Amino acid sequence: MVMDALANLGLVATGTAAAGLIARYGIQRFSTLVEDGIDRSAEVAEQGIDRSAAVVEDGIEQFFETKLARQRAETEARRVASSRIHEKRASVVRELYRRFVQFDRDVRALETRASNEQRRRQATESRNDLETYYAEHKIYFPSETCEVVEALLDAMTHVVDGARDTGSQDGRSEGATTVGSGLGGRRDLAGADIDELTDTFENHCRALLGVDREGP
Repeated sequence: MVMDALANLGLVATGTAAAGLIARYGIQRFSTLVEDGIDRSAEVAEQGIDRSAAVVEDGIEQFFETKLARQRAETEARRVASSRIHEKRASVVRELYRRFVQFDRDVRALETRASNEQRRRQATESRNDLETYYAEHKIYFPSETCEVVEALLDAMTHVVDGARDTGSQDGRSEGATTVGSGLGGRRDLAGADIDELTDTFENHCRALLGVDREGP
């Protein structure tokens, strides 16, 4: 056992060298010294392993913390970008609807008053204003909403184009529009129901803004 202990300590002791050590310290004391040396060596080795394991664990922890922080930053950046897009879309929807309301008023003026060149010009300008704004911001709207807006623009444009300065009291030119025809609302020359399209358009605007049609 003593020789094995010496070998474990890295001591090359054979023959008289081993005998000299034993004679000097005594077998019991020598064995104790050897065992203490082995224990210290094992302790140092364990400490080294523990430190290495701690370094590895710290490295892994830092890696995941860094990755998590990056993911959080990316998530926050996407949230901010999405919020800005939503705010911009809401602004575009409100502005488009405001311009539509102005165009609708001008078209109704052609339908309900004596038509003249000034009213037709005003309706044409408000239509062009609405049409230009829509074309420049079309990307903010889903395809279904675009179809409704374009159908509504076409129908109301037919009314403007069909208006004639006849001097009649109700301002409806012959064949321009049919009001209260028993089919439920204003219609253009092609038969499109303007009131129905308007209601659909307003519902799309509410949906894009997150507004509940029925209220709380």
